[in-house]
Amino acid sequence: LLYLIVLDISGFTAASFTALTFAILPYNMFYGRVILPEPMLVFFSILTLYTYMRHIQTGKLVWWLLSLLSLIFALLLKPTALTILLPMWGYAYAKHHLSLGNFLYFLALPILAIVPYFLWRRHIAAYPAGIPASSWLFNGNGIRFKGAWFRWLFGERIGKLILGYWGLVPLAFGALKLGQKKTETLVYGGFALGSLAYLAIISTGNVQHDYYQIQIMPTLSILVGVGCGYIIALKKGWHKLFTSFFIISILTLSLALSWYEIRGYFWINNQAMVEAGRQLDTIAPTNALVIAPYQGDTAFLFQTKRRGWPLGGNIEDKIKKGADYYITTIRDAEYNLLKSKYTLIEETDEYSIIKLTD
Repeated sequence: LLYLIVLDISGFTAASFTALTFAILPYNMFYGRVILPEPMLVFFSILTLYTYMRHIQTGKLVWWLLSLLSLIFALLLKPTALTILLPMWGYAYAKHHLSLGNFLYFLALPILAIVPYFLWRRHIAAYPAGIPASSWLFNGNGIRFKGAWFRWLFGERIGKLILGYWGLVPLAFGALKLGQKKTETLVYGGFALGSLAYLAIISTGNVQHDYYQIQIMPTLSILVGVGCGYIIALKKGWHKLFTSFFIISILTLSLALSWYEIRGYFWINNQAMVEAGRQLDTIAPTNALVIAPYQGDTAFLFQTKRRGWPLGGNIEDKIKKGADYYITTIRDAEYNLLKSKYTLIEETDEYSIIKLTD
């Protein structure tokens, strides 16, 4: 979809590099496979823009309805999908003159799309226990626009983790190209402005969670792709051959350094947890409830093939709620206390299993 969008606006070279960047960046390869709302949010957001562009090009109602449907899905996943409205507006403005009628026509899409979101919010409000705290995501620690905010988002995340330093070169050229062509400026500028607004508004969430930057990957990929196309187009003849080699070298270095930073993300199996889960599976009934502390991460609990809690603490309360086993790979104060009070089933150098009930 990104390829088709950029192909329509900037041509084959920029579109090819955009698609290539989006497809092979190690950060995107990892987070494109995770079970989180963000990957599908990106898909439906880009689908919204593409179908809206097709509607403007053809005038067919079916494309408008598809755009409405995809925007509904995107907003139900996360309301931050509203940032896609900026490049949509940019494309509409580039193709049609600005008038009150056109503006109201454009507003009809997001207004209709947001109705299901508000209906869902009204429904889920009746079940507050299922609503995670979210107000802290905006600026809970007061980091917005502080030095640390710039360092973490633009230095550590975008520059280092995602683009591997060298990817900043074509990104800068892509940003410099804005202003040369009306449609590129309005659409890609809309992407960039939406991404910056997202990073600024959800400031604490973006700093504390690296996966939050999944939503800005289309923007980064487009600017890198357009930048690569811009560099190649600067020279002709032997100079063009040199610039092509230059681009390949930059992208290779970018991928290599990004992979160096991201490779640990793919090492998802902690062998001690795997062994502990396998052993518990031979001991505990399938309906047993398990406490598997791992700082709230359910990866350890997943290895047990049981339901339960991914956090320790309040053990007595958890026992009242049906907890049968406590499994751990560390020897902390909580473990030593439980070991003295309850039945130690198994203890190895790698893990321990405690039975909490008679």
